[in-house]
Amino acid sequence: MGFIVRVMGMVLVLGTAVSHAGSGPLRVAVVADGASPIYSQLLDAMQQTVVTQTKTGSTAITFNRILSQQLQLANVDLVVAVGTRSSLKVIEKNLDLPIISVLIPRISFEKIAAGRDRISAIYLDQPLRRRVRLIRLLMPAANDLGVLLGPSTVAMAGEVVAAARNQRFNPHVVKVKHKDNPITLLEQVLEDSEVLLAVIDPVVFNRNNVQSILLTTYRYRVPMIGVSPAYIKAGALAAVYSTPAQIGRQVAELLARLSPESVHLPNPEYPRYYSVMTNRPVGRSLGIALDDDGVLFKTLQTGETSP
Repeated sequence: MGFIVRVMGMVLVLGTAVSHAGSGPLRVAVVADGASPIYSQLLDAMQQTVVTQTKTGSTAITFNRILSQQLQLANVDLVVAVGTRSSLKVIEKNLDLPIISVLIPRISFEKIAAGRDRISAIYLDQPLRRRVRLIRLLMPAANDLGVLLGPSTVAMAGEVVAAARNQRFNPHVVKVKHKDNPITLLEQVLEDSEVLLAVIDPVVFNRNNVQSILLTTYRYRVPMIGVSPAYIKAGALAAVYSTPAQIGRQVAELLARLSPESVHLPNPEYPRYYSVMTNRPVGRSLGIALDDDGVLFKTLQTGETSP
């Protein structure tokens, strides 16, 4: 099943039309907030995936590029909202349309989607078991895993403990409240931990304190596992993450499974495609021997049937 894509907003829009004999196309509006290169990468990947999928069949395909200055959702079967801000804007319109949010953290999606029907997502963040398995590959002899959870992620405590124990770690989970100083609680965690797992929580990890957190972990000689390449550049030991292009590919594959006659959304999904990045200078300074990123990725991927 192919689709029409129209991106509304302050961004160059990709339109793709694919149809099967006897069936019209699924009409999808992709809403992005601003003209960020991230959105272009996601859209380009969607386009490339559609082309690849249609080469083996007899489906006709045409491409249109459109510039639009305002959100217009007429004659649309489904909306793909890119990022948290776009998702909020679309939800606030109370449209009688199914919505798929992408490039959105799980905690953000669960907050804005609470109590709503016909909305799904492809999360920005990685599943905990994938991240903790990477730590086991990096540090096969480590025993103690530290995690700071804030108000937005405290509900994940049980999942964190389960993922840690599944990889034979002793989990040390500390909960940070709004009034707490994360650095003070971080030092308590580091006293008992051999590695720190960062999570996407604005109270615990944000642009104002992440450098202080990394400096503190380095002083305790405890490596931190980040959530993105930005963390690696700042001094984290490693991260598993998905690029906008990888998410775009997954979005296109999801849309291709839907029918315009009756759009039935799947449950929210974690990223299916991902990359691994390590910080070799940090590894050397901490005495941690790191395999090549490609080797780590292949080993991590082995045996993983679903995220």
